[in-house]
Amino acid sequence: HYLWRLEEDVKTILEGGQVSGELAVYVRTMEELCRVLGDYPVCFLDAFASSSYPLRPRVMRDVMAKQLPSYGASLETAAGDLRHYQGAGFGAVVLAGGE
Repeated sequence: HYLWRLEEDVKTILEGGQVSGELAVYVRTMEELCRVLGDYPVCFLDAFASSSYPLRPRVMRDVMAKQLPSYGASLETAAGDLRHYQGAGFGAVVLAGGE
């Protein structure tokens, strides 16, 4: 359903002249995406070594990770925790979403 809906949306904006479609690929199937990504380093983050991945892993690494609680709307609290961990020599990955 997603690909069909996206195709319909792209068709509408192409016909309206809002974007050019001559050289653009607006979406790829999972198989096409994996073919393209196969030429690059890709990192799958998963907690289970027995999980199946769309691309064959070239290397598997163990990573010590700590998941911190949600900070809600307190950006200052999150930034303070990040400064603490960076000061202790740790790296950090921040995943954030919007509504």
